Amino acid sequence: MSQHVNYINRACDLARAGLGATKTNPAVGAVLVEKERIIGEGLHRIFGGPHAEIEAMRNMVQIPRHHSSLPTLYVSLEPCSHLGKTGACTDAIIKQNIPVIVIAEDDPNPLVSGTIHLREAGRKVIVKSSTKSKALLRPFVIQQLFRRPYIILKWAESRDGFIGKRGTQVQISNRASARLVHRWRSQVNAIFVGTGTVMTDNPELTTRYHFGRSPLRVTLDRLGVLDPLLHIFSNTAQTRVYTQKIRRDLPAHVQQVQKPFDSALLPTLMADLYTQQVGSIMVEGGLKLLQSLITLDLWDECRIIRSSSNLGSGLKAPLRPGQVTRSEKLQDNQIEILYRSGYQPTDESR
Repeated sequence: MSQHVNYINRACDLARAGLGATKTNPAVGAVLVEKERIIGEGLHRIFGGPHAEIEAMRNMVQIPRHHSSLPTLYVSLEPCSHLGKTGACTDAIIKQNIPVIVIAEDDPNPLVSGTIHLREAGRKVIVKSSTKSKALLRPFVIQQLFRRPYIILKWAESRDGFIGKRGTQVQISNRASARLVHRWRSQVNAIFVGTGTVMTDNPELTTRYHFGRSPLRVTLDRLGVLDPLLHIFSNTAQTRVYTQKIRRDLPAHVQQVQKPFDSALLPTLMADLYTQQVGSIMVEGGLKLLQSLITLDLWDECRIIRSSSNLGSGLKAPLRPGQVTRSEKLQDNQIEILYRSGYQPTDESR
């Protein structure tokens, strides 16, 4: 049974390469094994593209005729049995005559009944979860439960608990942490910052320090005061602005969405982004936006970069909404991870 876990973990490792590209679809990996030898691997690489099981079967090396055994398929998530965008994976598995399928997690989508379909076709289905598979599935579970993106709050704070000074750009995290943040960006579908952060820091919000696509940039501009020449409006990535006033002076590639700025703005905004296939979003500031989401309990994960230096004064960091689940040192910075209660995986290979 330990071998089952090893192959499931390999499937999870493959799946992580699809983070940020599968949008509201889950990141999934698959491994085909014949006589303790991997003969095919695959992952769900991009939204609308082939699922991991299909890719693994396409990549499968031919088994010599004198081999009497058939391969076992390991998948990090229950195969789909509905047509969807790419056809039912269970039909392809049955057609390939794969007798044993080991899945890590049941799919929370009620449309998926892959295990039932496979067993009705005479296939043996084994469920073997792992800490990696639970962590990998967490964003998809949140999406299915709440019909909104998985929300990550991220900020950097000084040793004495400040995130910056009002109206002044302050660098708190070190170079290694900055590169890590760009990797995090490549793994989500959108980055969200408030009006004040855009005006003070003029951030680019791209993945220029890490390979991979830059996600959608999201901001608020209630009265349409942001300068059209700010980096967030450049054509290096897509931008979506929520406002009460549609403008004519912004570049044509900028998406403008008119919404009332009332108490329901943030939940409405998250629901709207989900309809745009945003499955995960990282909120990078400022203080008011971060604290508002914490107060609304509209978050799933916090990633905090703590510096070893003091600022002495300035804007106090948001009140932490929970206990640190995982912590690791990155040069003179400490990376701390928190989860909203109710679903806390014990393994995160970020």
